[in-house]
Amino acid sequence: MDQSTIDRITDEACVATALETIRWAVDTLGERLCLLTSMQDALLVDLAMRVDRGIEIAFIDTGYHFPETLRTLQSVEAFYGIDVRVVGPAEPPRPNVAPGECCASKVGLLEQALTDRDGWISGISRVQTENREGASLVELDRRNKVKINPLAQWNQRDRERYIAAHGVIENPLRAAGYSSIGCEPCTSAPTRGDSRSGRWAGTERTECGLHL
Repeated sequence: MDQSTIDRITDEACVATALETIRWAVDTLGERLCLLTSMQDALLVDLAMRVDRGIEIAFIDTGYHFPETLRTLQSVEAFYGIDVRVVGPAEPPRPNVAPGECCASKVGLLEQALTDRDGWISGISRVQTENREGASLVELDRRNKVKINPLAQWNQRDRERYIAAHGVIENPLRAAGYSSIGCEPCTSAPTRGDSRSGRWAGTERTECGLHL
């Protein structure tokens, strides 16, 4: 796909639902597609399972995740009866890693996960950060891979309503006040109203690099 094709698809899909967007991705990319989840919750996985249970689900393990995140991974696998493709860790975890030091590893592992894929499904939405305000339902990433963002138009209330209505599995850290969950060195409870203000707290970093 070239950029003009992506632009046309984006125009046509601008009011598509999340399920319709995922269905388009499956029909278009087939087995050359994967879904990337952070195991903050299983919302995106739940939507995908309603469309096609054959979608590959991938999880990037840097070696620095919270134990709660890894337990969520196990719960999701058991609940949906699937085997999540765990990519990584690239090297044994080191003690006392500073916030942001594991991000390069995460980006490298994504490259590995997408080596034999033409596209990937992500869970980002436009309301999360300034960098994500322009996210489209379908776009090309910097690797020239097709990136599908079924939740681009969702806000936090949309997410919460779906999770409650469908009993979607959530990372236990959500109940402890963590609204955005990444690697342990980079994650704390929010410091202000912004749901992602607990990520890389005290630094200017706002992204790990997966979605730049």
